[in-house]
Amino acid sequence: MGKGYEVVGNYQKMLDIYGRVVERYPNSPQAMEASFGQAFALERLGEYRQAIEKYEAFLEKYPNSKYARSV
Repeated sequence: MGKGYEVVGNYQKMLDIYGRVVERYPNSPQAMEASFGQAFALERLGEYRQAIEKYEAFLEKYPNSKYARSV
């Protein structure tokens, strides 16, 4: 669902959706993508400091993920 908001450029809504996924289902397979999506959305919104914090937390939790190299 968050990807759809990325396509149309609604990064705030994308951030909200992914935030809910991470909060409600932190150990689900979708949490990894949602965690990365949060950082990406923050970056697109110009919230660079928060984006860096999210990227760092993502790398700490998912160091071997398919997204790790793109951070």
